[in-house]
Parts: sequence; structure tokens; C-alpha cells
Amino acid sequence: MELDRFRRSGCRKWALIGDDALIGENVEIGKDATIGNGFTIADGSSIGEFNWLGSDAFIGSDSQVDRFVILRDGAVLGDEVKIDRFSEFGAGLQVGNRSHIERFTRAGDGLAVGEGSYLGRFSCFGDEVTVGDRVETNLFTTVGSGVSIGSDGEMSYFVVIGEGTTIGDGVTIGRFVRIGKDVQISDGAVIRSGSRIADGEVVE
Repeated sequence: MELDRFRRSGCRKWALIGDDALIGENVEIGKDATIGNGFTIADGSSIGEFNWLGSDAFIGSDSQVDRFVILRDGAVLGDEVKIDRFSEFGAGLQVGNRSHIERFTRAGDGLAVGEGSYLGRFSCFGDEVTVGDRVETNLFTTVGSGVSIGSDGEMSYFVVIGEGTTIGDGVTIGRFVRIGKDVQISDGAVIRSGSRIADGEVVE
């Protein structure tokens, strides 16, 4: 890796740019950002200050990664994705077009988020979590490992998860589901498509 001002792409002050990184036109890179080897950033995207972006990853066009974000190796972000500040993700993150991940989100390896989804702030996701298209989670959502939200393997959409909800390991949540606030969903539970779960309910 080498230090590079990268003036043509709007890099301010010093950033650490890895070997074979490809930076598109009209990209902005904040000061003290670290960009790994083989990283591609498409046209019109912005990378905030003090970010750490791993190797062999891709950010689509017109996306925004705010400051103090950690994306580990193999991340793939679509077009018009927004990731807010102070968030951290394990290896292999995948985020579909036009999805928004709020600040202070933490996730293990293999988080996959569909298109047009919204993950609320102060949320925590385990390893190998799949979030479908147009899914909404609110603040303080906790999701265990191996969870599928709003996905049946082919199409996935329209799931809303209320704030303060905790979802255990190995849970499967179908499509068109609305989960209220402060719900507790136990390990291995299956929430069928079309379900409505009231505030404070415990699902086993």
C-alpha cells in the first residue's frame, strides 16, 4: 500500500490507497481513510474521514460511506447505498441498491442486505444474517447468527421490525411481516409470511 493524495478524485490530505485500487470519477475520499488492495469505488461515491475499507471490495456509484466506518474484506455495496458513521462490519458484507444502514450498526461476517432496505441505528447483527428487499429494522434491534429476514430464497420484501426487538439465532422471518416493539424471538423460531406480532410479545 502507498500514501497518495489522489487529487483527481477529491482526496483531502492523506489517505492510504492499496495496490490495484480503482477510483472512479468525482469520488471524494476523506482524510486519513485507508482503502485496501483491489478496492473499487465507482463514480460519484464518497468515503468519509478515518474509514478503514478492506481488500477486494466494491462500492457502486453515488454511494456514501460516512466517517469512522469499518468495512472488512470482500464487501460489495450497490448503487446509492448509504452507510452512516461509527458502523462496523465483518467480512463479506453485501448491500443492495438504495439501502441505508444507520449509524452505530455492528455486524458479523456475511451480512447480506437486499435492495431498498433500512437498518436502524444502534443495531447488532450476528454472522450470516440475510435481510431481504425493502426490510425495515428500527433502533436497538439485535439479531442472532444464521437469521433470514424477509427472504424465501427467490423474492423477499416488506418486513418491519420494531425498536428494541431481540431476535435469536437461526430464526427465519417470512415476507410481509410486521413485528412490534420490544419483541423477543427465541432461537430457531419461524415467523410465517403475513404474521403480525404485537409489542412486547415473546415468540418461542
